[in-house]
Amino acid sequence: MTETLQHMLRTEPDQQETNEHTVDNIVFLTENLDAEEYFTFPEELDVRKEMEGIYAEFRKEVPYKNLAMGRFEWKDDDAFSFTDEMVHKAFALMKKTEETVGAVVFAVAHLDQLENYIHVHFLVYPYEEKEEEA
Repeated sequence: MTETLQHMLRTEPDQQETNEHTVDNIVFLTENLDAEEYFTFPEELDVRKEMEGIYAEFRKEVPYKNLAMGRFEWKDDDAFSFTDEMVHKAFALMKKTEETVGAVVFAVAHLDQLENYIHVHFLVYPYEEKEEEA
């Protein structure tokens, strides 16, 4: 889980993925998907590492093997920024995921890999896992 969070938050030890566009990456708030709230990445690595620690606390409650991860890409070579329409679509995907698969516990959009498409990562706690543990 640590490596996944580090990749999602761009806190990898070697920081290969961090560049001047990292501050354009987005963290989606998943508590109330209807609100469609998000914020862009902090520029400071220390702040992103603090965020990693907060989300890592979740790992203590849910084993990593019980989480699913999804990645969705915008297949547009000319898209370098996340539009309001893309934000709305990302939240629509999260809502659909919650209707069919499980609770989205963490979601980010990466815009800082210019050689790749803009993409969104979701960490999902599948409902079947919740039912088995109850």
